[in-house]
Amino acid sequence: RAMRDGLRALGLELLPADESLCASTLSAIRYPTGVDAALVGGMRDEGIVVAGGLLPELKTTYFRIGHMGAHQESDVLSVLGALERALDRSGAEVELGTGLAAAQRALLREA
Repeated sequence: RAMRDGLRALGLELLPADESLCASTLSAIRYPTGVDAALVGGMRDEGIVVAGGLLPELKTTYFRIGHMGAHQESDVLSVLGALERALDRSGAEVELGTGLAAAQRALLREA
């Protein structure tokens, strides 16, 4: 929940759009206008591994963040922080800290 709240706060579109259809083990995110798969490399440069899309008809339009296995609240915040910076470097309109703040609020609600 915290990851998705952070992604939405950044103005990113999730696939599927209907939250009830989203998997709990994965978030699929459309690249914002003007941003492409180079974003995945930008995240990797920060030590965060995300994956490109898989669906043949959409694979160049989105990337994936996995939520499987053991992870902690700090992992959510690390991924969102790296994503904010990678988006900024890619020229996307992003206000740094917006996604992190939304995730922090979600984590506090869940505590």
